[in-house]
Amino acid sequence: MRYSAAEAESYAPDCVIDSSGALWVTWSARSGKSYDVFVQCLREGKDPVAEQLTRSDDDAMAPKIAAGPGGAVMVTYYKWAMMRGVSRDRNIFARRYDPARRAWEPELEISPRQPEVEDHADPDVVIGRDGTNLVVWSFDYHPQLYKPPLEAGQPTIFAARVAGNTVSPPILVGASRPYRNAIDLFPSAALDTQGTLWCAWDCSEPRRCIRLAHLDATNNTFKAVASFGAQGEMCSTPELSPAADERLQLTWSQRRRGEPWRGNLWTTCWGYRSRRISH
Repeated sequence: MRYSAAEAESYAPDCVIDSSGALWVTWSARSGKSYDVFVQCLREGKDPVAEQLTRSDDDAMAPKIAAGPGGAVMVTYYKWAMMRGVSRDRNIFARRYDPARRAWEPELEISPRQPEVEDHADPDVVIGRDGTNLVVWSFDYHPQLYKPPLEAGQPTIFAARVAGNTVSPPILVGASRPYRNAIDLFPSAALDTQGTLWCAWDCSEPRRCIRLAHLDATNNTFKAVASFGAQGEMCSTPELSPAADERLQLTWSQRRRGEPWRGNLWTTCWGYRSRRISH
């Protein structure tokens, strides 16, 4: 089944099934000057209709979608902005679907806005049982978020809560001392059965590995839990998701240093050893 228009350049699809069993698909596509974010809902007995969520002066890209209780849905993405005629500024945005009104709410800016070059990218989103939206992302060039003593270098991972029209201050997720100078990219988020937010990401220190942390509700900080990846291997592009028996499943790609990328995929459930599931 085709979702995007035949004449458009389309990429980066993501999908989710909402609480009523409807399938939602989002993607980025360009049929004119810029890329924009689209979404489509497939409900049984109804014809699907694609909706355009952004109308950007510059490109809107890398959408991620999540579903929550009562038919709630949220899509997050980043948008480029022109600075002196050049695409220099990326920021994180999101839109929520209101099932009662069957309409999308106005766009919210998730990453902090500063009047200078920023580089926010790679967002992911989850929705808690209480309806709270949580967004994680990677960013660079934003010294205002770093508080002395410096806990992490750039780029790193941050998270924010979205409740109503309010976005919380960013919470540091990424590697800190002694790995504060690590390059942290490609975050993936999931909620466990207790509603705790977990995040996995690609970390360059002490080797190219996958790091895992969870949000400690008692002090509103992320606690590092584990790192994954064999010695001598390079790991990237993690995907974190709920699994059976109250566990989380983490998958990522992996290759040996100095060799071509083999596209190996590994998986681990919390409390279980990792195993290769593809070659």
